[in-house]
Amino acid sequence: DNIKITVTAASTEKTYDGTALTDEHVTVTGDLDTSLYEVKAEVEGSATHVGDNGTNKVKGYKIIDRVTQEDVTNSFDLSNVKLVNGKLSINPAELTLTAGSEIFVYDGEEHSNKDVTPVGLVGSDAVKAETKGTIKNVGKAKNEVGEVTFISGKASDYKINKVFGWLEVTKNDNIKITVTAASTEKTYD
Repeated sequence: DNIKITVTAASTEKTYDGTALTDEHVTVTGDLDTSLYEVKAEVEGSATHVGDNGTNKVKGYKIIDRVTQEDVTNSFDLSNVKLVNGKLSINPAELTLTAGSEIFVYDGEEHSNKDVTPVGLVGSDAVKAETKGTIKNVGKAKNEVGEVTFISGKASDYKINKVFGWLEVTKNDNIKITVTAASTEKTYD
């Protein structure tokens, strides 16, 4: 018997979680009587990181008689069987980096807060991030997240959101300023 079927490997996507995405499912379309026969396919492919090739390939297939469970693939003319690859895609995970906030009492010195809190890192992925804020005088200033370096993991696996913190200097009510006038002597003339 001549059959026309298409065996298509699954296309699947997920958010980056550090583990490989695989999917062995296939869809079969065409004129094979699926009440009598089942197509079992072997699929190979995986993707772990954003941008991985992720081809999900049908490596082979068998046509199984549903009653006897025997492989009857060779009973068919397979010249019109088409194998179609699927695509496995990894989407970036959300990573939020928040710069530290801090309140200082005025002391005439320049202040900063170098803390950055990451939320959303996966597994053993790690980052080092710098802050760009400084403050000296009474008031408020943004403490922005600056350069980000991945110690482990890949930046491309993440959509990075930078959240600024606040640096504030308040009045120092304990500072006492004493002003002394200059003294001078002069002989009466």
